Amino acid sequence: MDLKEARRLTGLSQQRLAELAGVDDSTVFDLEAGRNRRPAYETVVKIVRALQRNGLPGITSDELFPVPESKAVAS
Repeated sequence: MDLKEARRLTGLSQQRLAELAGVDDSTVFDLEAGRNRRPAYETVVKIVRALQRNGLPGITSDELFPVPESKAVAS
């Protein structure tokens, strides 16, 4: 599931999700449009928490912002 799909499932507009997450509405727009593929950790946490509080309690950051295999940190 991507951010746009998750947001739509909650019935939130981009602007309302941004308000609830405490981020600029252009941040949500850019993430959905693929203009920002490396959001700050704090931004991810804020967006995920806003979605969790508004209808998607089980959503995780890994679902919305997956890290490509080549970028994953080896353990």
